[in-house]
Amino acid sequence: GEQYFSSQWLNITEDLQTVSKKEQVYFRTDHHWTLRGAYEAYRGYTEHSGGSVSSYESFLPEAVNEKFLGTIYSKLLPKSVKEDTIYVAKRLPDNITVSCDGEKIEDIYQWDKLDTKDKYAVFFGGNYGIVEIENPDAKNQETLFVFKDSFANSMIPFLIGDYQKIVMIDLRYYTQSVGQLIEQYDKKSMLVLYEMSNFAKDDYQSKLLR
Repeated sequence: GEQYFSSQWLNITEDLQTVSKKEQVYFRTDHHWTLRGAYEAYRGYTEHSGGSVSSYESFLPEAVNEKFLGTIYSKLLPKSVKEDTIYVAKRLPDNITVSCDGEKIEDIYQWDKLDTKDKYAVFFGGNYGIVEIENPDAKNQETLFVFKDSFANSMIPFLIGDYQKIVMIDLRYYTQSVGQLIEQYDKKSMLVLYEMSNFAKDDYQSKLLR
């Protein structure tokens, strides 16, 4: 297949370990990053790509639920474990449009999910084949393609201000040609953001060339 992008590996393990000495970067009861952990992924990626990093506080992180019990709790943890708190970044660009599998949604945060068991789905409402976010006010006219699993859902809000368009592709659910989609855009970058065991166990590399 055609080579669309040159690739570089970004390792943020040491940054996460450093921050974790003072703040929680993973949920206790779930395998995902907390918002603070997701911010470290944003910071590492933005620095690596030569962008300007905004402070964590500038996004106005706000606790929206203090009773989160995630996937690890469901499978492994005792019932006495302390519940997690979910934070979201409240300060985002004003003039954005978001669609999930072609259907427009009013807000990247789906607040009704906080009343369900899967409270992490407050980010976009869960996972879709394709999520498209447009920010016409962005200084950068580039499109960012993000090939992802659910780890990206809490990190991408930090990047919305930096790109005119972000296209998130979840290869577990996206059935169209990735190559044909990419070819529609002239100025583009790509971020592959997965929890590594997810990426290793599925044949995603061949799907990227399809």
